[in-house]
Amino acid sequence: MRWAIRNSFWMIAILASVLGITSIGIAVFMATTLPEKSAVGEFAAGASVLITILYALLGMFVLMEVGLLALLIRRFNSSGWPRRLVTGGVIFGATGTGILILEWILVKFRLTTILYSSIPTEVDYLFVLGLLLVPFSIACSVSGVLLYGLSSIWVEIRS
Repeated sequence: MRWAIRNSFWMIAILASVLGITSIGIAVFMATTLPEKSAVGEFAAGASVLITILYALLGMFVLMEVGLLALLIRRFNSSGWPRRLVTGGVIFGATGTGILILEWILVKFRLTTILYSSIPTEVDYLFVLGLLLVPFSIACSVSGVLLYGLSSIWVEIRS
C-alpha cells in the first residue's frame, strides 16, 4: 500500500509536468503567430499577448509546483499534511492547465474547421474556469510549505 501511495505522487507530478510543458509549448506557438497590431486592432493584439503570457506563466507555475513537490518528497522526506497540501496545489494547477489546454484546442478547432456549429459557445467559459483554479493551487501550495516550515520549527523547539 505504501508503494502505491508513494508512486501516486510521482504519477501526479509526471502528468502535471507534461501539462505544464504543453502549456509553455502552446504559449510559444501563440507567440509565433501573434497578429499584427494593424491587422486586428490594438485591443485584440494586446489581448492576444496577455493570453500568451498567461499560458506561459501558468505552465511555469505548474512546473515550479511539481519541483516543490519533488523537493518535499525526496529532500525533506515530508509526509502528512504538508505533502498533501502541496499535492493538492499541483492537482489544482494541473487541472487548471489541462482545462486551458482543452479550451485552446477547442477554440483552434472551432476557428479552423467547417464544423463551427458542432462546438458549443460554452467553451469560452473554460478559460475562466481554468484561471479560477489558480488561486486554489497557490493557496494549497503555500499552505503546505508554511505548514512544513512551522512543523520543522516546532520540532526544533521541542528538542
